[in-house]
Amino acid sequence: NGGADVILTRSDPSFVEQLFIQEVPEISDGTVTITNIVREAGYRTKIVVSSNDRRVDPVGACVGMRGTRIKNVIRELNNEKIDVIPHSEDPIELLQNALDPIELRKIRINEETNTVSLVVDDDDFAVVIGRRGMNARLNGRLINANLEVQKLTEFKMASEIYRNELAEAEDSFLDEPLELEGINILVLENLIDAGFDTPRKLLTCELHELEAVPGVSSDFADELTDLLIKKRK
Repeated sequence: NGGADVILTRSDPSFVEQLFIQEVPEISDGTVTITNIVREAGYRTKIVVSSNDRRVDPVGACVGMRGTRIKNVIRELNNEKIDVIPHSEDPIELLQNALDPIELRKIRINEETNTVSLVVDDDDFAVVIGRRGMNARLNGRLINANLEVQKLTEFKMASEIYRNELAEAEDSFLDEPLELEGINILVLENLIDAGFDTPRKLLTCELHELEAVPGVSSDFADELTDLLIKKRK
């Protein structure tokens, strides 16, 4: 009749959206909103949802009682894996939601290269990366950033090498009185009282010596190194 033809392929993310609209009344009536969908058709889809009613859990609504709703969608997609993720305006919080319950040991953001670097426990690395890097790619698309993932053991090894190289550098900054911005003044005083009164002494000490200082944990020890590097720049 001269009208336009609308072609919607099964590989299009909009196809997944329409399936959820059919299966989830809370989406069709506007109570739950789909805010984003990223997909590698035939393998995995990640769908981000939010609720306009605080009494309604958007993830639970999409999954359904005993998973009945999402199972119907999965069946229609020939058993494609689907992750339903609670929405957040904060990209890092959204990323954490997508990877829950995996603990992100470190998160670093490089705004110049639009890269988010993650450090995770060695046992979680394969899951975070996913088959052929699929999970990392999809999560990167969720937050519109390049995602890099590193094992905790590799991170610690690289950090130790860098600390040693920095500690041996001929730089007068390393022998100046210790000053660190962004940490509690009491912790700074504790470091100085413990004998770590210059950046070089802080870099050359053993981790167990640093952890013995009140207010300093192993994670905080890594942060101290980062603070020194930033201050040196």
